[in-house]
Amino acid sequence: MQQSVESSGSVESAAEQGGSTGLDSVLDSIISGNFDSAKTSAHMTAEQARGTGNDSTASQAGKAWQVASAFEQAQGAMAEQRYEAAKSHAANAATQARALLSTGAALADDLQLIISSAGEAWTVANKAAEKAAKERRGGLDAPMLDQHEFNHWNNGAFCGLATMIMMMRANNISQGSGTSDLNALASQVYHPNQGTSGAQMASVLRSRGLEDSSYTTTGTHSQLVASLDKGQTVPFGVMHCEGSITKLEGGSSQRYPSARVGDQHYKKFGRSGHWLLVTRYEGKAEAPTAFIVNDPDLGGELRCTPSQLDAMGLGSGAYWMVHQ
Repeated sequence: MQQSVESSGSVESAAEQGGSTGLDSVLDSIISGNFDSAKTSAHMTAEQARGTGNDSTASQAGKAWQVASAFEQAQGAMAEQRYEAAKSHAANAATQARALLSTGAALADDLQLIISSAGEAWTVANKAAEKAAKERRGGLDAPMLDQHEFNHWNNGAFCGLATMIMMMRANNISQGSGTSDLNALASQVYHPNQGTSGAQMASVLRSRGLEDSSYTTTGTHSQLVASLDKGQTVPFGVMHCEGSITKLEGGSSQRYPSARVGDQHYKKFGRSGHWLLVTRYEGKAEAPTAFIVNDPDLGGELRCTPSQLDAMGLGSGAYWMVHQ
């Protein structure tokens, strides 16, 4: 992401365009990439405007503050390699700049330059995201969750909810895991004594922005890999879980306190089965050597061989999964 926006000409003063409002210095700072300074200037301008009863200028200064803040957050996300978040913040910077422009604020040329810069920042973040996805060989890095650490009485049955939350968080979609959050989510997808509905899971994910989510009970190995290659994780239904433990959330497992990284893990589930999240694979797309999964029952990450994953999912052509 560029640290500054190069202006093609000198910044025309607000006074020359019909009255000095202090926005010129704010936009100057944004164009120069001095976002903290821009926020400070915007705050001072808004305070001064409110003191004189100039609500219009105060509102414009507030929008300028939001533009600077969005650029600053996009820059921080890029530095942390959170590319999807960087794209979101860059898009927000453009949206707020357009909102400021629509108010009839002076310095329209500079606002257009800022909008263009936000678009360039989005493009840089998008290219970085695409490159990172290729280097990961599919999928997304998703946070691990231990369903047994949820603050809810029904944690033992909430593997599907934990899987959905991990997928949404991997896509920077906000979703809490407190009692009220789980109750709200469960009301949409969970059937008592039956488990989480895959079809309703896909429906909720579509409503939350993952518009290509589709549930199938006849999924194939190639569909799974294709979804990962598109940069998405895959909620995956199994009757048992097995593999080598590679990570544990918080360093330990709530349900399996003796589990350690490097151990082989095996767990057979009841007739309602279990949901976990396939996050990526290793090796080539045509012949993966391993699949990496987040298991919310374990509260950790497993490396599974292709044959292990195939057995867990009842075989290619019989996978229960939400693919893209």
